[in-house]
Amino acid sequence: LKLKRNQLKSQKLKLKRNLLKRQRLKLKKNHLKIQRLTLKRNQLKSQRLKLKRNQLKSQKLKLKRNQLKSQRLKLKRNQLKSQRLKLKRNKLKNQRLTLKRNQLKS
Repeated sequence: LKLKRNQLKSQKLKLKRNLLKRQRLKLKKNHLKIQRLTLKRNQLKSQRLKLKRNQLKSQKLKLKRNQLKSQRLKLKRNQLKSQRLKLKRNKLKNQRLTLKRNQLKS
């Protein structure tokens, strides 16, 4: 009877130990799972941020390039315009002078 009781006791303890072991393993597994998920989430977040930063940077550069281009074009247009005006003025001046000279000759 005593032997039987001891066997039952030891069996009970064994079951309890196994249960505890399973619980610990389950906890560990869950913890690892959470760690993995957190890591993945953080990686994705940093990836998204990096992408966003790069897009903003390229957008800013594109804008800057376009501004510079339009500035150069505007400058070029203005230079050409002023050059044409200058030529026209000179041409008119020369015409007037020639006309005046011709009148004086005759």
